[in-house]
Amino acid sequence: MAQSFGLEFLPTGGPKWFTYAELQAVANNFSNPIGKGGFDDVYKGELGHHRVVAVKCLKNVTGGDAEFWAEVTIIARMHHLNLVRLWGFCAEKGQRILVYEHVPNGSLDKYFFPASQILSLDKQEVINLRSTDSLKPILDWNIRYKIALDVARVIVYLHEECLEWVLHCDIKPENILLGDDFCLKISDFG
Repeated sequence: MAQSFGLEFLPTGGPKWFTYAELQAVANNFSNPIGKGGFDDVYKGELGHHRVVAVKCLKNVTGGDAEFWAEVTIIARMHHLNLVRLWGFCAEKGQRILVYEHVPNGSLDKYFFPASQILSLDKQEVINLRSTDSLKPILDWNIRYKIALDVARVIVYLHEECLEWVLHCDIKPENILLGDDFCLKISDFG
């Protein structure tokens, strides 16, 4: 089935095809959520050699298998320092799961809009938020400038340099992740 969708053209050393059971083990039975959206739930997991990953379980996959496989093949062929790397995928038992590199500092919106995090919370929720270190400091202008340049570089890559041009269509702070030393990584670009 995979060959009919072009997976035979995945790059050598590209993403691994995981079983659902393997990803249950990787994500500790999906017990450590790190993100939730309208179309997916994301869990922290660990592959061998202590490689931390984000296990993204897609919900209500529309468009069928052809769309999922096309997305996997396109993402697997994209290589840029500022794109989140796809380590693997799963298509089993009706599940559609993508395994990405984990980006430790979270999304940009947590840094740009810290006040919005606390406006709708009561006092105890604010105390809990601060105690879990979920409230991020506001970024200085040098880091913001670097982030803006990196976003521009990724867009140029996706629109002009990629083997298959890709329009992101959803560039927003929630999809801009910050790694070590605030190295930017764009997610949700398939």
